[in-house]
Parts: sequence; C-alpha cells; structure tokens
Amino acid sequence: MRPAKVVVPRPKRRRRQAYKAVLGWLSVFAAGVVRALGPSIARKLGRLGGVLGWHVRAADRQVALENLALAFPEKTEDERRRIARESFARVGECAFEWVACARRDAYIAATALENKEHCDAALAKKAGGIWVNAHIGNWELSAAAAAKAGIPCGVIATTVRYPRVNRLSIAERARNGVATIERDTPNSGRELLKFFRRKDAILGILLDHDNNTPSVQVDFFGKPAWAAMGVAELSLRFGSPVVSGFFVRDPDGRRRVPVAPPIFPPEDVPKADQLRVVRDLTQQYTKRIEDHIRAHPEDWAWMHRRWK
Repeated sequence: MRPAKVVVPRPKRRRRQAYKAVLGWLSVFAAGVVRALGPSIARKLGRLGGVLGWHVRAADRQVALENLALAFPEKTEDERRRIARESFARVGECAFEWVACARRDAYIAATALENKEHCDAALAKKAGGIWVNAHIGNWELSAAAAAKAGIPCGVIATTVRYPRVNRLSIAERARNGVATIERDTPNSGRELLKFFRRKDAILGILLDHDNNTPSVQVDFFGKPAWAAMGVAELSLRFGSPVVSGFFVRDPDGRRRVPVAPPIFPPEDVPKADQLRVVRDLTQQYTKRIEDHIRAHPEDWAWMHRRWK
C-alpha cells in the first residue's frame, strides 16, 4: 500500500494565509473602534477615508472618471470630477456608517422603508420575491431596514477574502434579520432553493456589476453593458416578483429607502422564448438602477469598470 501523500503548504502560501489572518484581526479590531465611536463620527471618518482614497487610488479614480464620461458626456469635466470625488467620499461614509450602526437597532429602524406595500404585493403571490439593489448609498443598511420593517429577507453576497471579516459581515447581517447566501460556496445553489421554497421572503441581489457570471447585454446609459441574468432566471423559475429600492440620504440627514412597484414575470414562457424574456426583464431592472443613478449620481460607486 502506498503511503498517504502529505501536502506541505508552500512558504508563499503560508505567508499569504498569515497576511490574511493578520489583516482580518486588524479589521475586526478597527470595526470595534468604529462601532464605539458611533454613526455620526464614523460617517465623518468614513468621508475622510473616501476622499483619501480619491487622492491615492489613481487607477480607481481614472475608472470613475471614464465611467462618468460615458454616462454623462453632456456634463463638464469639472462636474464629473466633483461627482466622482463625492462618490468616493460617500462610499467611505456608508461603509463606516454600517460598521457603526449594525448593532444599533434604533438607528436602523429610523431608516424609513417607503412604499412597503409593494413588498407586500410581491409576497402576496406566495412565490417569494427578489429585491434588485445596487452599490448605491448604504445598501447594507437598506437590507437591515427592510428586515426591521417586518420583511423576511436575505441577500446574495460575495465571500470576503479575509475569513474573519467575512464571518463578521455575515454575523452582523444575521443580527439584523438578514440571512446571507455566499455566492462562491459549493452549497449556494442548495441554499437558494431552500430560500425560495419558503415563499414568504425577499432575496436581495446587487445587479450593477459585471461579475463574470452568465449575463445578457442590456442598455445602460445608452451604452451596451453586461448584466447578470440570474435575477430574471430566478424570477421566471419560481414565479417570483421583483421589486427595487435604493438608499437615499436627504440633505437634512433623513435616511429612506423608497420601494418601486413589483415587476411580475410572465407565466408559461416557452423554452424558445426564455432568453428573450430574460433579456427584457433584465433590461427593466437595469433601467430602474439607471434612473436612480441619474437622479442621485454621487451615490453610486463609479470606480467599477461597468462598460467592458
């Protein structure tokens, strides 16, 4: 009998694992500090961090400016630079805000879920529901606010590369009533089936990135862009209506998440027509994202290369 093969981690791999472990510990420690400061101070620190990122992350800054030139060619270069810089600041602000408020029930509950009746109408079909969201404002707080408003919900999320940070993120969502399905895990498909078989919950999915998943080409700001077809496929497969709602922070500091009416999938679509229907539905979801970004351009994270 041949002896069992002993796999010894390579030094480079061990160093990478140690690096991730150290950064994970530091991130968790930093989260504790930010949490102790409270949302108000955390938001200010986050904005400073975002502005710093604008100055030091040259590649991300360039992507943001290129995206804005494609989306808003009618705006001046100075206007686009102002939007991009503010976008960086708001990404930092929302990230720190979420860390600081994730364990403050009153703060989350004060984020108003507007037009909740649209969620109720979607769930009334008894086929579950899907919430199309995007990297707009504080999307994590949007999900928590929906759960606090009495909507059973979960989200599909990318696994964070640092295990301790990933576990903390999942735990903080769960504490606020939001389940997490990790897209990159082997059992994600099984978890999705289990979720939709409940028929009484809404699953949140971010649909504004080209993330190398099966996609269809849609119009986005008048330019062709790839959008994941999974939302439309799930909607057709389970008969689940799709709502959308994006985080808004008003000038007076009020936080709200207005929900749009559900988009109901057609029934009994022949197999030969499914791809066309999936594309049409995905275009409708994408149009809602675009409309909101046009109204609130500073709230979107422009540093992802959306058009490829």
